Amino acid sequence: MNNFGAESVKQVVAGDKFTCASTVEGTAFCMGRYNDKGGLE
Repeated sequence: MNNFGAESVKQVVAGDKFTCASTVEGTAFCMGRYNDKGGLE
């Protein structure tokens, strides 16, 4: 589980193999399964 600290989450997007959250401060946090090129699938 990621700690967003004092930042407030504005939006969450979830796919089959990833989840991303953006904060009101403009920071993006993504987690999920990585492909062989190092990016999220």
